[in-house]
Amino acid sequence: MPVQSLDTSDLDVVEPLHKAIMMRGGRLVLAGLKAQPRAVMERSDFREKVKMLLNK
Repeated sequence: MPVQSLDTSDLDVVEPLHKAIMMRGGRLVLAGLKAQPRAVMERSDFREKVKMLLNK
């Protein structure tokens, strides 16, 4: 199910998840993000931490 909206408090939940996945040798890939969540992630520099496959 696509994420329709996101704010910085949501990123506070996703970031530790991302770290836990990386510590286990995995990779968190967020694909097919809608415009609003993508914009929040780009503004917060979260894009640099997580590979985002952008649909443009």
